[in-house]
Amino acid sequence: MHAFFRYSLAVLSLGTLGAAPNGIFIEGGYQQGKAQVRMQKGGNEVTTTTPLRGFGLQIGYQAYPIKYIGFKVYGFFDYAHTDGIEFPNPNANSVSSPVSCTGLPTGVPGIQVPPGVPPGLPVPPAIPPVIKPQCKINVMGILQQIAGSKKPVQPNMLTYGGGGDIVINIINSQVMALGVFGGVQLAGNSWILATPDFKDVTLTYAGLDKQATAFQLLLNVGGRLRLLKHSSIEAGIKFPMFKNNPFLQSKNDGTLYIRRMYSWYINYAFTF
Repeated sequence: MHAFFRYSLAVLSLGTLGAAPNGIFIEGGYQQGKAQVRMQKGGNEVTTTTPLRGFGLQIGYQAYPIKYIGFKVYGFFDYAHTDGIEFPNPNANSVSSPVSCTGLPTGVPGIQVPPGVPPGLPVPPAIPPVIKPQCKINVMGILQQIAGSKKPVQPNMLTYGGGGDIVINIINSQVMALGVFGGVQLAGNSWILATPDFKDVTLTYAGLDKQATAFQLLLNVGGRLRLLKHSSIEAGIKFPMFKNNPFLQSKNDGTLYIRRMYSWYINYAFTF
């Protein structure tokens, strides 16, 4: 009788540990990846990459309608900082100056007496010709000029939004579960340049369009290990799908793109 009681108690305890982990969860962890800076002018491009390091946070709800298949819906926030940008292209130093204008006068014409005016009479003031210079703003030149200074260009990335994943468990026991997941994330993606600060660049170079924030769609895939009931470890990789969101854009002479190429991450998750 005592042996049967102990056996029943042990089974009940394991059943409690292995109960379906439905509920609210919170998770976070380390992220690392790569960012790309691409300057495009006509058919010419200068491209460089830099490491991307930071962290990610999620909070949401997970449920397992059946034993081996579940889903997660959540909000998330990613932050990452890049190293100083270096230009491996040996021709990068030949980028033209940020602003170039044509049609400017080369000198000031002298005052001449109009024909028919008697000598000694006041000469009417000459009407200066209307000057309409044509100026181009070269974003490649702007970034190259800054990158050539002593302060490196170090973009900070903020990505925030919501997502959903499907989880498929290959192993699902009372003590642990091992599976894979995949899904998509809809997000806003913002870039902030720490050094130098671009907050006044649109005033310095008239006609330059700054778009620090853009919509992004991310593919999220990885593996998941659940230990007991509440704790899980996730390892995955994110791939942003939109590649051509401009950061700086001139109406007539060049566009600067900054994007995250990918990020891998490892998170700890706790389910309440």
